[in-house]
Amino acid sequence: MPWTKFYDVHSEGFPKEKWEECYIEACGKEAISIFYARYGHSPLRVSCTCCGPDYIIYEVEMEDVPCPDESHRVIFEREILPKERKARVPKQGYVWVD
Repeated sequence: MPWTKFYDVHSEGFPKEKWEECYIEACGKEAISIFYARYGHSPLRVSCTCCGPDYIIYEVEMEDVPCPDESHRVIFEREILPKERKARVPKQGYVWVD
């Protein structure tokens, strides 16, 4: 099972959650849905136009997932509810229009 890492870049000068990094045992879009269902905000959100996205999101291998602690939130597949996998993620924050 792939893992997705969410790294909080502290846009607007502050963290979005209590941890620096979140690891979810799911891939790409599904992990984004799970993140939204758990935390109530889109990890794709842009809070500040000069800082860019709130999170850097990318897939990692299991050996790159740290042990859970105050800086690292780790969500294992067995902890994920079916409804979290299907959450619709709204557009939030600044949205660029070309």
